[in-house]
Amino acid sequence: FTYRIRAEGEPLAGESVPPLSFDLSGAGGASSIRIQNFDIDFPGTTVRLLAPIVVDRDAQVRSGPSEFSLSSDLEKIPGLENVRGKIEGRVRVHAGEDTPRLTAQLDASAISAPGLELKSAHVEAGQVGPLLTLNESRLDFADGSHASLKGAWHWSEKKLSDVRLEADVKPAAFSRWLPSSMTFTRFIVSAKAAGAWPAVEHSGELSLEGFAAGTPKPLAATGTWQGRGLVAETIDLTVKTGDSRATLHGRLASNEATLESAEIALPENPPLQLARPATIGWSPSLRIQKLDFSGGTARIAVAWSTLEARRARVEIADFPSTALRDFLPSAW
Repeated sequence: FTYRIRAEGEPLAGESVPPLSFDLSGAGGASSIRIQNFDIDFPGTTVRLLAPIVVDRDAQVRSGPSEFSLSSDLEKIPGLENVRGKIEGRVRVHAGEDTPRLTAQLDASAISAPGLELKSAHVEAGQVGPLLTLNESRLDFADGSHASLKGAWHWSEKKLSDVRLEADVKPAAFSRWLPSSMTFTRFIVSAKAAGAWPAVEHSGELSLEGFAAGTPKPLAATGTWQGRGLVAETIDLTVKTGDSRATLHGRLASNEATLESAEIALPENPPLQLARPATIGWSPSLRIQKLDFSGGTARIAVAWSTLEARRARVEIADFPSTALRDFLPSAW
């Protein structure tokens, strides 16, 4: 026998659901059925079956890999009138003895939306049973920013494997989300993660260039971290501006940061060393355990608490204001 099923749907009056149509055809016999064509169309998007599917009477797939294509013009999709760009993709389903294997590839080009200009995007992924693998993904923005991500996620075990993130970000890609007084030249991050959720082990490196937020001179920062879950168990950070430099070593949790060691080098003055480890907390309220820096005869100590009674204490001794020339306006 042969068969063909065609259907078209129109939304009810006042409904925002887009119209939909599909066309299904093929042939069959006593032992199997063959799907020769399967097309789905709705505004801005088409899905096509590229390779026939043969299913036997026991519901087992007996054909080779089944392949579907996807083509989408974003500005023609209802509700996305302010979005421009094209998306093309293919999905292949490989019938296996125990479980199907799925592979997919997606490419996007010239994507634009208010505040966003994406030059291109490429994604390759696959899934076998509960294991989802992101073999490759990359975003390239119009301003030269780019980011890539790869790794695997096991749905039943809730476990990440060999996840790697690389990003090189310019300010134009994210300017709409930054305060007008804040800018930067370049932000680079390289990170990796693995382990069972939520106690995922993670580590990485970061670099920030040309950061300005009302300071006379731009800041530059580099750092590394290692952690588990929501805690960065080890953080090393170096911040520079002008002739000044600070190096910090500590630990970061969701509610507090602990400085285990720190050095602040200011122009024409001995370096200030952290006398003892100190904690800065922000939940349930701000608290600063005594930050005590000293170098030569100079000393700066700060303490702050709002837990029970609001208390603040600042001590400054033999500290020249000229040491802060990289942080204060020249008129000062």
